[in-house]
Amino acid sequence: MSREALLPKPGQYLTFPASESQRHPEKHSDNSAMIRDTIIGFADGLTVPFALTAGLSSIGSTRLVILGGLAELFSGAISMGLGAYLAAVTESKTYQVEEARERREVEEMPEAEEEEIYDIFDEYNVSRETVRPVVEALRKDKEMWVKFMMDFELKLEKPALNRAWISALVMGLSYFLGGLVPMLPYFFLNDIHHALFTSIAITVVVLLIFGYVKATKFPFLIEIWYWNLTYWVYQLARALTATLIRNNDAVFARAEAHALAILSLEKRLHIAIELPLQQYILNHLLWLMPILANIYYSHITVGVAFLVYTYTYLPPRTYRTIRRTLATNNALAFLVLSTHRVTPPRLLPPSYGYVDILHHSAASGSAWTHNRFQLTIAAMPSLHFGTALFLAACLARFAPHGWLRV
Repeated sequence: MSREALLPKPGQYLTFPASESQRHPEKHSDNSAMIRDTIIGFADGLTVPFALTAGLSSIGSTRLVILGGLAELFSGAISMGLGAYLAAVTESKTYQVEEARERREVEEMPEAEEEEIYDIFDEYNVSRETVRPVVEALRKDKEMWVKFMMDFELKLEKPALNRAWISALVMGLSYFLGGLVPMLPYFFLNDIHHALFTSIAITVVVLLIFGYVKATKFPFLIEIWYWNLTYWVYQLARALTATLIRNNDAVFARAEAHALAILSLEKRLHIAIELPLQQYILNHLLWLMPILANIYYSHITVGVAFLVYTYTYLPPRTYRTIRRTLATNNALAFLVLSTHRVTPPRLLPPSYGYVDILHHSAASGSAWTHNRFQLTIAAMPSLHFGTALFLAACLARFAPHGWLRV
């Protein structure tokens, strides 16, 4: 029975259950929370370990892919479980604090609490005369009065006592099981490239089925499915393009010619700052390199966090506009990058003075992928920079929290 069903219709009085067996059972909300934890954990488990194993597959060792993937699975499951536990504990503490406050207000300010009851029913166009018997009934049972205010004024459900541990176990286990899905081919296929493409296919199919079955009951899954689908369509297109240009020297020669043309234009406009900036950092600010690398590799996490925030706090229409803009931006960028390839300056001949900090500099750390396809995504840092400006502009314009608009 829903909360709305408990509200009296015009001309009817509100009655309360006479026994515990007649009251709304708490197991329903517990099951919903468990399903939600399962969905979130499984969805994250499908995506994060897949990205890691796909990157590690470029090394060429199935053993390293499995070891790295399992290490991420265990650490990710622990992290997700701990996060779910802390969230559940915080939710329980919040409920306790609000319940104590409502109990105190019922005792010390009963008249004000009665007016709040009238205000609640006024939202449903129920007259004060109709509500008055409800108020009188609640005055006689202060426990039900407090429960009524928690349910209808604050719209908070009382968490189960063991909710935190159950949430942690369900979330962690779901993450682990979800992460095993894209790793399965590496256990059974000797050829790492076959394992990679099989992993991609399995992950995409599972995501599609997962989204189709669950999205109708859990609206947020629609967004998770949309983000995953967008990302993996890009990854599949990227992998296909990499396969098509493999060992095609003409493509790489054309990309280098485009890079030299851009450098020539930058020099004529006196904006060729990349080389002196790189040399200055490598000679004087070498400690900055690991920090810059971490910032670069966090761009996916930041993007997902931005989408979650805008989905949660912005009006649906505004959120959908932002989401479509980001997807269109990435699609157009990929189209341009695939049709007009430009060699990154770091991969130009040594005579130009650039250092390949991604592959040959000890200061840079490791890279996700070590393949020639990186040549065709030279403008990706520019895309990331433009996307970052767009995200910042959206937060400055629409964020309801003032500290994000600074």
